[in-house]
Amino acid sequence: MFLPLAAVRSALTDPALTLCTTSAVALFLVEGWPAAIGAGALLGLGVLAKGPVAPLLVLPAMLAVALVRRRGASFHDRPLRGGLN
Repeated sequence: MFLPLAAVRSALTDPALTLCTTSAVALFLVEGWPAAIGAGALLGLGVLAKGPVAPLLVLPAMLAVALVRRRGASFHDRPLRGGLN
């Protein structure tokens, strides 16, 4: 009976870090400079909340999206692959 209660306390997440990283990714997916600046500001708040973990989690995905956008592709124009069509 005591073991599940101990396991619950060991798996805590930081709500401020989660809010900042999720909001930064959502803003970055919106095209335009104001959204990119907002995403950078949210990453800065994530650094203040938890240290350099926030950009280490988010920047690889942001760089991949930026590279795909630079080639002229868009995520919204592509159909779903697999059995979901």
